[in-house]
Amino acid sequence: MCKKYEQNPTERNRKKGVIMQKSTQDIFKEMWKVILAYVVLSGIITAVLDLGGLGLTAAIDPADFAGGFQFDPSMITGMIPALLTQFVVNLVLDMVSLGIFLAIYRNKVYDTQVEFADIFYFFNGEAPKTVLALILKNILSLIGLVLFLVPGIVFTIAMIPFGVVAGLIQVHGEMEVWGSIKKTWETSKGYKGLIFGRVLIAAILSGVIGGIVGLPSILAPEVFVAQPAKTIMNLIVVIVTGMIYYVVWIDLIREMTERGAFRLLVADPDRIEEAEQL
Repeated sequence: MCKKYEQNPTERNRKKGVIMQKSTQDIFKEMWKVILAYVVLSGIITAVLDLGGLGLTAAIDPADFAGGFQFDPSMITGMIPALLTQFVVNLVLDMVSLGIFLAIYRNKVYDTQVEFADIFYFFNGEAPKTVLALILKNILSLIGLVLFLVPGIVFTIAMIPFGVVAGLIQVHGEMEVWGSIKKTWETSKGYKGLIFGRVLIAAILSGVIGGIVGLPSILAPEVFVAQPAKTIMNLIVVIVTGMIYYVVWIDLIREMTERGAFRLLVADPDRIEEAEQL
């Protein structure tokens, strides 16, 4: 389990359950180095997998569809290693991302000083349950998006604060696979419009800025179609868009916290002190 979060002069507010009045900018200023390190690391891992033939581009190669697609059973065998590797890597990165969401909440509420090791919080004794919950919610999102679309979008949006909810649940020793998903859904009630708005903003900003950053590859495709230029360009786009998304996530968790979205998970002020175990 990761070390306890560092205590600071706001201990009196912590014990009283007072929410720190911190802006999105304040939180980002204190966490940007940790978030950047994660985004860069995830981007490098993705790039290395692609270069090693184990990324998504290895599993789904657009060249296979050139001139008409013909199914070959051997393609499935070739895709399995890439898909399995990508699945495991994405699962690990998702676990770390949950830790970032929890760190955002604690920085907002308790003014905790977040270090890089803190974002690995969910690699603790409850990790197996957290992994199962992640897999289950991802499967439900996929089924919803493929079969029902709108309900799938609603469910996926509702699960965005899962990291905060799962972390608070674990403080009280009540971590359950289905229970954590259910409580995240209940916590998001009344906030789905807010969450959807933030997702839309993040998608637009990352699309525009990512497009600007990737403009050289459009203007000079002959240069960026080959390695390593292609990998470097993709890495830059991943880092830029990743930082944009986390700025939006910080703003989302800040506003949900200020509106009391997570208060029911720590409804008893005396139990707030238990959060020091995080």
